[in-house]
Amino acid sequence: MKKHYLILTFFVLLIINGCAGLTSRTGSDGPLTGSPNGVEIKFLPEQPPLELFEGSDVIVGLELENNAACDAIGSVCINDLAPSSRGGVIEPICNSLNIAGARTENNKPSIEKDEFYTRIPSYTGIDRPEGLPVTLEAIATYNCKIIAGPQLCVKSTIGQDTSCPNAETITGTRLRASVGPITITEIKKTFAPESGGVRLVTDITLSKMNQGYISNQESIQNPLAISQEDPISILVDFEGNQMSCSGNDFRDNKLYWKVTDKNKKTIKCNTLIGIVDRVDGYLNINLDYVYKTTESKSIKITKLTQNA
Repeated sequence: MKKHYLILTFFVLLIINGCAGLTSRTGSDGPLTGSPNGVEIKFLPEQPPLELFEGSDVIVGLELENNAACDAIGSVCINDLAPSSRGGVIEPICNSLNIAGARTENNKPSIEKDEFYTRIPSYTGIDRPEGLPVTLEAIATYNCKIIAGPQLCVKSTIGQDTSCPNAETITGTRLRASVGPITITEIKKTFAPESGGVRLVTDITLSKMNQGYISNQESIQNPLAISQEDPISILVDFEGNQMSCSGNDFRDNKLYWKVTDKNKKTIKCNTLIGIVDRVDGYLNINLDYVYKTTESKSIKITKLTQNA
């Protein structure tokens, strides 16, 4: 009896473990969702060291981590703020950037990193006893395309159906907010019957990560290019019904976001849905933009003295 009991227990555990494995592999894989985030830049330790002699090789090592759900495709460049007569970086030195987007795999975040190494010209002609302070600047400029948005329900009758409220505010995990430097952080939904169907209205709040700002395609090739007002291309649909959007700084399906603007903006989108009962579907918010972030490191170039 005991032997039969142990065999039965083994098979039960085997079935449970097998089912658990299937759930973890298929249940939540896909683009990483959450709060606004993007490419993070780190200078690798001692690359370069905090102090160098004039004429020394200067090797800059960077680690770039892509926390966004989009593939980060663009450029990573090194610039400095030292006088060009002292050597160093005369024009920004750039490499191509292509880091796969962050995903959830087996219920865990999978975040890609890459390392970049750049040799920059030596600093020479130091005529200050205290040395020459230099600020190195790493600049990552990349295109980000994400689709975000929650599942919504719309129905043709007004009532107290709690499974499909006429008005609701959606935040948190229900948002299906694919992580990006800019992504959605709140949706307010309302709907009401009218001639021909139901009018769905959504207030979409977009938030920006604290570091960096919206840029443009030109700055991928020229990291020093500056624009005071750059757009995010936005297209919104609900189950194939294209939505018409409006709002401050929004025109021609583009939301313009100045460097000096606050970290949140809201647009209002609506569409008429021809239904006779109820529709459950996804609000698809397509975002396409260029984002720029920087990180700096201060070093000192010391004058090389010769012994008499």
